[in-house]
Amino acid sequence: MALAKAYAMSIIILSVIYSLIKKSKMENQKSDRKKVALGISLIIVTLIAVSGFVVAWQQYDQKQTYIAQATEDNNAREKAVMESYDRIESNLARIAQYENMIRKNMTDAETSSTLAPEERIQNEITMIEQLINENNQLIASLNKQIDEKDSRLASYGKTIKDLNSRVTEYKEMVDVLFAEKEALQKNLEVTTLARNNLETEVSNLDSEVAQKTTVIENQNQLLLEKERNLHTAYFTVGTYKSLRDQNIVEKEGGFLGINQEKNLSNGLDREKFQEIDTREVTDIPVDARRCEIITGQDPSSYTLVYANEKVSSIKITDPSKFWGKTNYLVVVVRESNFDETAYSR
Repeated sequence: MALAKAYAMSIIILSVIYSLIKKSKMENQKSDRKKVALGISLIIVTLIAVSGFVVAWQQYDQKQTYIAQATEDNNAREKAVMESYDRIESNLARIAQYENMIRKNMTDAETSSTLAPEERIQNEITMIEQLINENNQLIASLNKQIDEKDSRLASYGKTIKDLNSRVTEYKEMVDVLFAEKEALQKNLEVTTLARNNLETEVSNLDSEVAQKTTVIENQNQLLLEKERNLHTAYFTVGTYKSLRDQNIVEKEGGFLGINQEKNLSNGLDREKFQEIDTREVTDIPVDARRCEIITGQDPSSYTLVYANEKVSSIKITDPSKFWGKTNYLVVVVRESNFDETAYSR
């Protein structure tokens, strides 16, 4: 390219010289031909010098352009290499974070995550493997770009090898965790089944106990009722006339509903008697000058208690004997000599 430009420049200069010579001949035919030849020689020398300078300048310009392009390419390559190094370092830092998370998940089961520890560890191992693969690609690319062996690449290669080894260990740990989880799940199912069976048995036992308890309570209630009835007695105290008017005693002096065999009539109205517990009551208030017991109680089972020339009460000294014939007690009292007794006509 430079030679072509120099050749074109020479043609132009020669054309100029030819024009000058022709003009010189027309204006001054008398000039010395030696002077013209000398001028032509000087022009030719000048032409050669200018052509050489142009060629040299063109070569210099091309060299500077090549150097600038080479420098720009080298800077871009170095920038890409440094970015790759930074990316590798960033990935290694993230891998270290994921490894710390793995160790934490292996030792600390408490977390707000909804995933199980082994599932979280598996996810973290997947992320580490992705970062390792990316670093391997970056290192392979750097090996192609860098002619001489770089010490950092060698260090990265060793780091990647160690990471792969640790990832293998992590995977083995996860396999153990999954196996333990499966075993625990089976044990949990067995335990849950046993617990459900036990709860069913306990529920059945509770129902059975409740039924038996109800039966026992009913029986106890019946026993208490029978015992209460067994120790329940009825008594009334009054004049013959008042008792007769209530149909408790007959005119002949008999006692309605009670005979010598202690059989009570169904027509006997208990509402006209006072109910007592024979285990607790041993004194029957009378408060009369005279009294008669017409229900056949054994005289040896009681005594009359006097106060102020009156019978204040009947003291039961032997409850079993006193209430042995009947659980009814009818006492006829007299306040004056004109009151009827149970046997008066």
